[in-house]
Amino acid sequence: MRSPSPQFAAQAESQAGWISSVVGWLCLFLAAGFYGAVHLSPRLLTMVKLQHEYDTNHLRLVSLENQLQTLGQMAQALEDDPDFAAAMARVEFSADRPGEQRIALEPHLTQEPHALAPQLDVIEPPWPWYTSFLRVVVEYRNVNSGLLLVAAGLVLFSFIPLHGTSVIVIGGR
Repeated sequence: MRSPSPQFAAQAESQAGWISSVVGWLCLFLAAGFYGAVHLSPRLLTMVKLQHEYDTNHLRLVSLENQLQTLGQMAQALEDDPDFAAAMARVEFSADRPGEQRIALEPHLTQEPHALAPQLDVIEPPWPWYTSFLRVVVEYRNVNSGLLLVAAGLVLFSFIPLHGTSVIVIGGR
């Protein structure tokens, strides 16, 4: 059986070295990602909570501004339109004119003053998709330690087994 040619052996060793180098770097980047996830998760979770609170308050503010505009229009109509003011007084005090017939309307079409009270309940915006992952990393110490352990293992794996010892022959004997 013939031994492989030196050129083929050098090419195979070069290709194996290239692959092990790429795998080593990927392991290092993955380890850096795990370490970054452990280290930055508490700060990122705080930022996500504050952003969610800000978004909720913003939606509430917009809702209150819309209600204020509607109530302002109603106040203007009460000052300027006596028929509207009389209709609101009849609704408020359940007073009917003689011979007046009432037609039942759906609740959103009525001029009920109580229905125009400010609505402080606003639909909350959705949480970002990664919030549950952040909570797990921050709240569970075992997960936190496990990610650090995996990161350390990846660093060791990227340096120890992938870069085998190479024998360099100097001289030609």
